Amino acid sequence: MDTKNILEQPGLLGEDQSFNPYSETEMSSELNKAASFRSLLLYKRKHLPWVVTLPAIMTGLLNAGLASFFLGWLMSHRVTSHILADDGLFRNALVAVEQKGQLVQNIDGSVTLETRMYGLTLSSIGVQLISLSISFPITLFAAWVSASWWNGLQQNHAEALPTPIQYGLLVKLCGISGFMSVFETSRYISRKSSRAGIPSFFILTFIVICITLTLRYTSSIADTWLHTTASTIIYRSSVPFTSSGLPSMGSVINTTLCPGPAYDLILPTLEQSSNFSNCLHDARASASSPVSKWGSAFEIDQGNLALNNRSTISQVVFVGDIAVLVPKELPSLVDGVHFDTFGIQTQCFPTICEDNTISNHSLSCQSFDPAWNISGTDHSTSLGQYNVTDKRRLLAGYPMGSNINPLGALLTFIWESQRDTIAFPSNISASPGWYQIQSPPDLELFTFYIAECKVNVYDISLVYSTLNGELSFDGLTFTPSDFNTTSALLAGMDSLYPDTFMNFLQTTLQPYLTLPQETFSSVLSGNMSAGLLAVASPLLEQRPALNGSSIIVQSASRYPLAPLGLALAVLYSYAFMAFTLAFISLFLSSPLLPGTSNLTLIELMQARLTNPLANMGDHFTGAGYQPLTTSALDLFPSESPLSRRLRFGLVRTDEGMKFEMDNAGTVNDEKWD
Repeated sequence: MDTKNILEQPGLLGEDQSFNPYSETEMSSELNKAASFRSLLLYKRKHLPWVVTLPAIMTGLLNAGLASFFLGWLMSHRVTSHILADDGLFRNALVAVEQKGQLVQNIDGSVTLETRMYGLTLSSIGVQLISLSISFPITLFAAWVSASWWNGLQQNHAEALPTPIQYGLLVKLCGISGFMSVFETSRYISRKSSRAGIPSFFILTFIVICITLTLRYTSSIADTWLHTTASTIIYRSSVPFTSSGLPSMGSVINTTLCPGPAYDLILPTLEQSSNFSNCLHDARASASSPVSKWGSAFEIDQGNLALNNRSTISQVVFVGDIAVLVPKELPSLVDGVHFDTFGIQTQCFPTICEDNTISNHSLSCQSFDPAWNISGTDHSTSLGQYNVTDKRRLLAGYPMGSNINPLGALLTFIWESQRDTIAFPSNISASPGWYQIQSPPDLELFTFYIAECKVNVYDISLVYSTLNGELSFDGLTFTPSDFNTTSALLAGMDSLYPDTFMNFLQTTLQPYLTLPQETFSSVLSGNMSAGLLAVASPLLEQRPALNGSSIIVQSASRYPLAPLGLALAVLYSYAFMAFTLAFISLFLSSPLLPGTSNLTLIELMQARLTNPLANMGDHFTGAGYQPLTTSALDLFPSESPLSRRLRFGLVRTDEGMKFEMDNAGTVNDEKWD
């Protein structure tokens, strides 16, 4: 009994004689033997088994779970705080500490910070998961295509049924999805004038396959993009210091060494005057034997070390033109360390004096009170003090509470003329502050440089930072120091000063003697400020900073938001598509096949849309009976050495040559070329 005879029976499949899609095919013997075929076809319908949707559901769960775990992993390890200077590293990126970095010693001695980027691993797993599971949602969608095809068949809509070429393209789209499948289908759709009408499910199949393949290829692009742009970075975060962890950056007067100004001594009798000077001015080697210098041997040595930048305790740095005392060992990886210390600012300029034009044996600086006189017998450098307001020289200390900030310093440098070893200004007579005196009786020539300096002593407030890879002192504020602090910090200007201070100034100036006057005065001012502060440094002791933060340096993984967002969006979109197809498929139904407990008609059609081998079974099994199964392999009988073989070639017909495939040994040899 063929299909034509079945369809001619009224009421079967709900079709009339004018609509006969099965006119050229035969139904299986199983259907021919089923006495209740009509009733099963009309009334016995069954929804698609939920087991069929399970692979798509698992695909959705795995992809959504992986995307959620990926995002959750990065968010749970995300860096939430960093310093402002590292904003560029965090802009348009998600930065996470996935593993604590480990220092690795390289063969060449360099050190590398090694860390793991688990996010890239998760991204690669996502790509593989989509590639391995892409057949599951497509196979499930093929069931929907089969149901739509069957519905069109039941409703007698010829336009809702595919043509042979459309069926072939459906098999290619659902069974061997790829770029060429989409390309050939798009070529067919573009044949608007030379093709039959296209069923709506055919267009929808093309769109769904395009979306699925786009997600698949986009996942690879996103993963590659993420791998090429993600990187390991070093970032810095700020942690405020505890009160016990503040670095010792500040300075205060050591009240044990310097409880206050000391009585001045009137030289050379060493009698005590009513004026005051530096706190160590009246230091004595023993209770009964005063010494003609200030300070103990330890303080003097420490001052000399600081003066020559060899102290292990403190050092002098310049903030602008102010010399500031800071610890020798400055902390690294800190930010905003606010501390108080001391600073000295000096402004020096040449002194105008008059020489004895007749004898050329003396100089007289009349601008001071009393005048500063230099004779040819003065062969040593000297340092005097004066009041900057009225230029009155301070010969024996200063009254308690007097205004000594700023204080004037009168510097006299002398060189025995050595034209071959020391380079002096070419025209000394025309150079301000430079003078020459001939010393009797042998009229030896001495060269003098006389300068007056205005010395300011300040209480300094600074903010120290190492964020930019270098020492940075910002937020400078200063106020003039009080009488006691000023007298202590001007120890180098005491009337019993150590000779090393002036020797330091003269030695450091010698390379610059021929510079322009303005530059030379600037060098002298800087050396004067730094020297005075270094000499007085033993009188100070360090104190903790007021506040600040330590900088924690860590390695982290940086994932740019664009490729990361694309990778996550693909995973979530793919999961959503799988869930949607699974949900829709649960509502699909079709006739339950006779002789089976749960096999539906659309499952047989689904097998043929997704597996080209099933179509081969329909055409080449050669058996009168074909089992009702969704397994393509089970459609073929067991093979033996005598199983049929296929050959292909060109066949000559009345219309011309055509390609044909047939059984070897059973076809007339004459029809093959």
